[in-house]
Amino acid sequence: MTAIGQRRGAASSQEEIWRARDYAEREEGVDRPDYLEGLRRIGIRAGNALLDVGCGPGGFCRLAGEAGATVTGLDASPSMLEVARERVPAARFDAGDMQHLLYDKDSFDVVTLFNCLQFRSEPLAALTEARRVAKPGATVFVVVFGREDHVELTAKFHALARASCRRSRPARRARWRCRGRACSTRWLSAAA
Repeated sequence: MTAIGQRRGAASSQEEIWRARDYAEREEGVDRPDYLEGLRRIGIRAGNALLDVGCGPGGFCRLAGEAGATVTGLDASPSMLEVARERVPAARFDAGDMQHLLYDKDSFDVVTLFNCLQFRSEPLAALTEARRVAKPGATVFVVVFGREDHVELTAKFHALARASCRRSRPARRARWRCRGRACSTRWLSAAA
């Protein structure tokens, strides 16, 4: 017996896909300026191996692929990944958890996290994983909603950067830095 309001089977799955498509068509348009600014600041070049953590329906992945990057996207939502695969067929998309990335250490030239860290209970674990999969000298580029003085993650990001530099052996030491208006911005990146 199925309770009233309980969703099952293909109808539930199809509804999730429709929501992902709605997000891709409506909500993602709001993020496009961030994506374009990210492309500009990162300076993606042909052949860069890029991981977009929390890729959603693939909006940034599409732009990065058009710029010549070899794109991998990761998201927890199978319906978002289905839409991303349709939109960016040349990219690789994996389902997974940003706090436990599926990839080997030192795999990517660029790792991006657009507006996804604030949804994690342990954002520092996700940042640590992003750094782990980034090659030495790679860029880890983070964007979160809101002004820096209202975003709790900004202080955590800087604390992680300092701790990471202290723990790293000299050959791998991170050069973490803010990118943006005098480091007072929601744009944060790090050379790992």
